[in-house]
Amino acid sequence: MSNDWTEYEVLLYANERLFSGTLKTKVSSNSCSIFLSVDIEVKKIELDSSCDDFFNALISIRKTLDKENYMLCCNGSRRDFYPSNMSLQMSKGKVGYLLELGKRASNKSRTLDSCKSLEHLSTVGAQLAFFEKWKESIGTL
Repeated sequence: MSNDWTEYEVLLYANERLFSGTLKTKVSSNSCSIFLSVDIEVKKIELDSSCDDFFNALISIRKTLDKENYMLCCNGSRRDFYPSNMSLQMSKGKVGYLLELGKRASNKSRTLDSCKSLEHLSTVGAQLAFFEKWKESIGTL
């Protein structure tokens, strides 16, 4: 990997344990890339994805992790986290909001910052369902 990658330490919740890993991000002229590397017991996981923004690149990686019941411990994996359209454009999905039902989004948070509470983590499907429920709760289509 070239030197223009930004590296983050991450935790992955798997098999009722936490495993340390590395998540790297890079912006190129037309895409945002994420590379994840984690050793889980005797298994090494290496996943990568490139999309228009980091949030959707993370979603792609999480969909693969969901199949193994693994959860990446970052805000972008929280059930109540979602970026606005403006955030996807302005920050390339590096910033989103921690959402509360019935309240407008105001609590900004970084997508790849660590999520300290396992109870907040969810599958991609549960996160999307919560986002739809949140939109209904504030009267937005």
